[in-house]
Parts: sequence; structure tokens; C-alpha cells
Amino acid sequence: MQPKVFYVYADPKLEALSAGQKILLRMGSANAEQIKAKLREIRQALTRVSPPRDDEDTEEPAPDPVMQSPEGDWKIVP
Repeated sequence: MQPKVFYVYADPKLEALSAGQKILLRMGSANAEQIKAKLREIRQALTRVSPPRDDEDTEEPAPDPVMQSPEGDWKIVP
């Protein structure tokens, strides 16, 4: 069996943080800023509203079909 908890913060305020906030604390401020910047970029791409295409009869906006990382090595296709 795997134990339930590996580490527990001594400070109850830190222990009460979400899992994501704890991960950001553990990785350090420089790495956390890089991750936060990428998350903001992803959030912008996900919430961007595209104009409807002429061949669509639906009222929902069409998602951006391709999103590339700065390195251009991945894409999201709906």
C-alpha cells in the first residue's frame, strides 16, 4: 500500500493551500513565474472568442484549431 501523505507542512496556513499552490512553493519563485506565465498564455488561448465561420450554422464560436508553444513543438486540435 502507498502511504496517504508523504510530507505535511508544519505551518497550518501552508498546509491549507491548494495542491497547485503547494507545488508552486516547492519549485521556487523563478520556476513558478515561468509556470504562471505559461498558464496565463493557456488561459488566454482557451478563453479567446473566434468569429463564426461562414460554413457554420451554430451560435457557438469556433475554437482556434491550432495552438503552438513558443518552440512550435505541440498543438491542440479540437
